[in-house]
Amino acid sequence: MTEKAPLAQIPGGPSPAEPVPRTPVHGVDLATYAALAVRLAEGGEPRAVVLARAGLDEARWLSIEKAWLLRIATSLLQQDLTLGQEHEEASAAARAALPPPPPLALEEYAALVAGIEAGRDAGVLLSGAKLTPAAFARHKLAWEARLAADVALRASFQALVEQRKRTM
Repeated sequence: MTEKAPLAQIPGGPSPAEPVPRTPVHGVDLATYAALAVRLAEGGEPRAVVLARAGLDEARWLSIEKAWLLRIATSLLQQDLTLGQEHEEASAAARAALPPPPPLALEEYAALVAGIEAGRDAGVLLSGAKLTPAAFARHKLAWEARLAADVALRASFQALVEQRKRTM
């Protein structure tokens, strides 16, 4: 029988030989960290404003973010998926609590999808549409739900995507 080699410690992270701490980092628990990360990724407000509202500055936020990400990574190395799952659940709840994004017309969404499917640089496409990746993801979820519920709308969307791809 072979013994498993001890897990290497991620530089700056918690010891993989010990349970990963779940205590708040600088007063920020996992759910609050996830909610702040979602708001920052959304890009709807200046980063400094989001952080200031939470009583944080950039240096403190970076320390908090690093600690939580290292904790999640270490727990995954330990084959403990629970911290990562809790983070994903908290992030999903934070995304669901955001106000809906401004409307994106079917034609605009179809043009973005066509460009992505045609291999265009998604970052350039989203920048041109003045969307962050997080905002696009929210539009995508909203449109997927609408398209799944309406066969005629889905057919129109697919036709628009194909038409756009032919003209690229």
